[in-house]
Amino acid sequence: MGRKFARALPLVLKHEGDLTEHPDDPGGATTKGVPLATFRRYVKADGITHRGIRDFPRLA
Repeated sequence: MGRKFARALPLVLKHEGDLTEHPDDPGGATTKGVPLATFRRYVKADGITHRGIRDFPRLA
């Protein structure tokens, strides 16, 4: 993990740690800074459900 990433991650998680579903957010359900749509696009299209995004593991 890069030094800049390691410093930035706690700041992101402070504001993005919980599940959010803001109607104006084009990414839809988001947890720990990762929108469900982004996870599906880059990791696995059917790898996680809307319900499952709540339990997305904390990586750091």
